[in-house]
Amino acid sequence: MREVELRDLFVSSLKSCHILGNIFDGGTNYDIPEKLEIRYEYYYRSFDLVLVRILKEQRVGSPHFCKVEGFSQENVLFRNNLLSQFARAEKFRIDRICFYPVELKSDDDVLDARLPNQILNAILTFGKSIIVLDYNHSKRIERNRMLNLFPCTVVAYTGKEDYFRMLYFYDRFVTNTFFDMPRRQVAKILYENGLSSKVGKMFRVLSIVQRINQKVIFNEMFDGDLRLSQGELEFIEKLSDYKMTSQKKELSNLINSSVNTQITEYF
Repeated sequence: MREVELRDLFVSSLKSCHILGNIFDGGTNYDIPEKLEIRYEYYYRSFDLVLVRILKEQRVGSPHFCKVEGFSQENVLFRNNLLSQFARAEKFRIDRICFYPVELKSDDDVLDARLPNQILNAILTFGKSIIVLDYNHSKRIERNRMLNLFPCTVVAYTGKEDYFRMLYFYDRFVTNTFFDMPRRQVAKILYENGLSSKVGKMFRVLSIVQRINQKVIFNEMFDGDLRLSQGELEFIEKLSDYKMTSQKKELSNLINSSVNTQITEYF
C-alpha cells in the first residue's frame, strides 16, 4: 500500500485501540486514557507523524513530576522551546506533554540508509522514535532477527483492517546525552588529590556546567532560542571572577617539563 494509506490505518488503529501492545509504555494492553493529539508532517515537515500524549492532571497546585516513559525533568529543561510552544497553543501544562515522532514505511517504500538518519533525527529532537512498518517489511525484519538493532519502538501492520501490533519496545528515553561530562571521574581526581571535602560541591558545579552546555548545543541545533534561568546566568557571571593560568604559560610549562624526556622512558 501507499504511505498515506498506511498512515491513515495507523491513525485509525490508535483511535480504535486496535494496537496489540502499549507503544507508549511497553505494556501488553493498549488502552490510553489520556488525550492524544496527532500532528501530520510536524516540525518543518521533518516527520510523517508526531503523536502528542497529554497526561492526566494529578493535582492542582505545585508541579507533580510524574513517573512515566516520555517525561523527565531533563526533558523539559532541554526541550523547553518545543514543549512551551505546544503548551501555550493548546493550553496544557508543560510537564504533562510527551512527544512521540512516528516514521512510516509502507511496502512501496525501500528500507535503505535513510532510515537510520530518520531515527537519529527523531531521537535527537524528541528523545524517542517509533517506526511503523507495513506487512511485508515487518515480516522481513522479524525473519532476519533485526528488531533489537533498532534504537526505537517498532510497530507492524497485521494485514487485517486497521490492526497493528508492537514488535519491539525501546525503553530508553534520550534526555541529556549531548556532550556528557565525566563528572564522577573529575570528582575522583579531586578526591585522590586531597580535596575530598569539596567533591560533593564540585560535582554539583560540574552538573550545572554540563546542563548549560547541553542547553546551548541542543537549542542551537534546532531553533537557536536559548533560555537560561536567572541562576544559570548568575553562575556564568561568577565564573569570570576566577583567575586561571593563561594557556600560553601552561603550554610553556608543558614544553619545559618535556625538554629532557628520553624516548626510553616511554617503554
